[in-house]
Amino acid sequence: MGLIRLLTFIAVIAIIYFLIKRWLNKPSPENRRVEHDGNMVRCAQCGTFVPDQQAVHAEGKAYCSQAHLELSRRS
Repeated sequence: MGLIRLLTFIAVIAIIYFLIKRWLNKPSPENRRVEHDGNMVRCAQCGTFVPDQQAVHAEGKAYCSQAHLELSRRS
């Protein structure tokens, strides 16, 4: 009877441990998926997809940032 009681105690402790660990490691709002409206476009410099509304457009091309637009103009 003592072995069953010990195994039950270990199982309860493990369940409590995993529940607390899960509760403490909830994803922050920054790590959640971002919903967007509209189309995705590919950056002409690095190939990353960004929402069309957030992309920097110049010379008929889309860029993920102003820095990549400037890098593209230098090359």
